[in-house]
Amino acid sequence: VSDMHTSPEVDAVSGHIFLNVLGIQAMLAVPLLIGGEPIGWLLVESLTGPYEFDEREIRLYHALADQAAITVQNLRLIEESQRSAIRERNIAEITAKVRAATTVDTVLRTTIEELCRTLDSVGMVRLVADDTSDVVE
Repeated sequence: VSDMHTSPEVDAVSGHIFLNVLGIQAMLAVPLLIGGEPIGWLLVESLTGPYEFDEREIRLYHALADQAAITVQNLRLIEESQRSAIRERNIAEITAKVRAATTVDTVLRTTIEELCRTLDSVGMVRLVADDTSDVVE
């Protein structure tokens, strides 16, 4: 949008917000795409007056948006990998402690304690044998 004042692409409410609230006189919006799906936008704004973005600038901003989308996707994948590694490490630690237990009571107590610690929650196991009840918390 090269001129927020005159563009037919901008409705009255959006135009008011762009012009009077944000002070945006002209704007170029380039989608950040991963696999053809939008994950965000690169917004280039002129605050000083109407501005006509030329083809060279538009190509440049598209290239920047493509790089930004790849970077965002890579950061998301890294975060996902880190969460997965933490989860796998927690499972391995809990499994090792449970395997080291020598009685059913110790297995259950260790399991519930470790799960509660890992998940930052509370839990309880109740064993019922014959006419007695043992509670492991």
